[in-house]
Amino acid sequence: MSSVAAAAIHAALTRDCPDDPARRPSGRGYRASRCEACRAALPFCFCAELRPIACETRVLVVMHALERHRPTNTGRFAAALLRDARLVIRGARGEGLRPLPIDFSALDEHPEGVLLLHPGPGAALLDERYLKPSGPLTLVVPDGTWTQTRHMLRREPRLRALQRVALPPGAPSRYTLRRRVHEDGVCTLEAIGRALAVLESPSLEAELERVLSLVLSATERARGQSRGDSE
Repeated sequence: MSSVAAAAIHAALTRDCPDDPARRPSGRGYRASRCEACRAALPFCFCAELRPIACETRVLVVMHALERHRPTNTGRFAAALLRDARLVIRGARGEGLRPLPIDFSALDEHPEGVLLLHPGPGAALLDERYLKPSGPLTLVVPDGTWTQTRHMLRREPRLRALQRVALPPGAPSRYTLRRRVHEDGVCTLEAIGRALAVLESPSLEAELERVLSLVLSATERARGQSRGDSE
């Protein structure tokens, strides 16, 4: 990978909305000894293993503000690595802790081809019917816990108005860094990969699964080292 591509990925992973110190986690989940880009403990940084991913589908990750500093978040990697992907923060606060509006301009670029990836009432099964050969497709993906994303949809009319789709049944999630609320639940990176496998190519899912393996391995190795140091 070229140094230009590596720099672009680093910039995308460290780019943020104005900071909100009140919402930054402390303790085990957020330490100064982490890589600022991949958020892994420094000895297990995997930034050198990341590479850009060519993709025709436009992905918009709408991240809950409480997710933006969490090292266990996976949606940010999809936003940083997929071509034309974007990340916006829901619940970010600016000067004086005033709520910042969400930039939904991506939804207006090709409004006839926008899908919201989230299960629930009215969600249709995501399949080849939603391929848009005549124009680009935008996939909007809420990123947060189950409770956070449901709250996000209730509070954001722009999201509620979108055509909602759900993933077809698939293999169990490999994500083990948080407790799973639903047996068939998957993390954001897995969800995007599975959606792109339907809309474009299984190779996109394979590449995002490779990134997930890097996240899981780095976290598990760091946790193992921490347990060893405490013994």
